[in-house]
Amino acid sequence: MLAVHNAEQKQTIDAIGGKADQIDKLISNLFHATLEELEQLEVKPEELSSQVLAEMITQSDHLKKIKSSSICHKGDVVVSQDYGVAAMALGKGAYAIHQSGKWYTNDNIDQMLMERHLNKKARRSSHKNHMKGPRKRTEDDDVRFGQSFEKLILIAKSKEGAQSGTL
Repeated sequence: MLAVHNAEQKQTIDAIGGKADQIDKLISNLFHATLEELEQLEVKPEELSSQVLAEMITQSDHLKKIKSSSICHKGDVVVSQDYGVAAMALGKGAYAIHQSGKWYTNDNIDQMLMERHLNKKARRSSHKNHMKGPRKRTEDDDVRFGQSFEKLILIAKSKEGAQSGTL
């Protein structure tokens, strides 16, 4: 407790205490109102392509913090271990590959994003703060990535060339 030396200090401390109580009450009311609104929120799950996800992410970037969408263009090859970045690249018509050599496609990205979401929920509920990271990268990993990457480049070149009529 604070030691009060005069009436003015006591008045100031009482005013601060009163304001703190008002703030606490406002936050509590806001929290309860938000919970009530969430209970009334109707959710209709539906299956959508990863292109819709990329558009949603881009449209919700009000602070213009997402830079990858402007860097990536149709026909580009993107290397990323982030499924969200891969989904945005696919949505732009680019090709995407993981550092392990696995290709991201419109057929597998939705499942990968869902698995990431479920794994995140599991990590949050397990109450474990320390988790092991990925294993150390080996020469075999580099060779596997190189082969997969070269194959993806060849496929991308042939598709892009066929579409432009240059092959």
